Amino acid sequence: MIRLIRQEFYRLGKNSLMLGALVMVLCISVVVVGQSAPISLTAKGADFADIQSYMEILGYEIESVAEYDNWFQNMCFRTIVQNTQFMFWIGVLLAGFLIGEVFVDRTIAVPITYGYTRTSVYTAKLAAYFIFALIFSFLSLLATLIIFAQGWTNVSAMEIVHLFIFRALCDVGIVSIPFLIVFLCRDLVKTMTLSVGYAMIFTNSLHKTQANNFFEEILWHHPVFYYRKMALYGLRNYEEIILSVTLILAVTLALSFYIFHNLELE
Repeated sequence: MIRLIRQEFYRLGKNSLMLGALVMVLCISVVVVGQSAPISLTAKGADFADIQSYMEILGYEIESVAEYDNWFQNMCFRTIVQNTQFMFWIGVLLAGFLIGEVFVDRTIAVPITYGYTRTSVYTAKLAAYFIFALIFSFLSLLATLIIFAQGWTNVSAMEIVHLFIFRALCDVGIVSIPFLIVFLCRDLVKTMTLSVGYAMIFTNSLHKTQANNFFEEILWHHPVFYYRKMALYGLRNYEEIILSVTLILAVTLALSFYIFHNLELE
């Protein structure tokens, strides 16, 4: 099993096209997410009276500029951490390059030989897929915070750990759908088309603050929206995120494994 997972890492390292695409998306995500972070009033040169008036509008009372700076650093950290839009596109890339090439003409194109069972091959693909996705998420998030969120290390350690853990859960929920699409389509073109459609739908919906129709109400049960409420508004909606991710992951694993286990070899 470990050997198979290592082979997946080796294959990724040898795929210059995929590595280039991942690096490009990583750089774009850092810049776009970082530029979307707010700029503090102190950086804009506002005096304390203006800052105090602004905070009163938001429902906060502060006694000093330092108190505002602490509040802003926490808010900036949360704004960056909740921005998961590029994880949808990472799911597209990994689904197409890492998993999609397993199938040729809707049959399995990898040898299930040399003592490796279908279960072992499937598990190695699954592990590599999610490990790659989480590594990208962590690197992108860390780079964005270091470059664009000065003072974020002043946020409490428990708060950082708490939001990072649930961000990882949210990311798993995001990239699970493209993983399932690969096995449902078993065709690279169809996989990429549906995965891109999935990414575009959610990317366009993330800026909205409420669902405007029945379709959007269904979308809002995706873990990305529950996590955004947690990060931005401090909600402790652990059960909603865990239940949503568990449901998506259970359906993804059950269907993809069943399809992979019953397909014919090339």
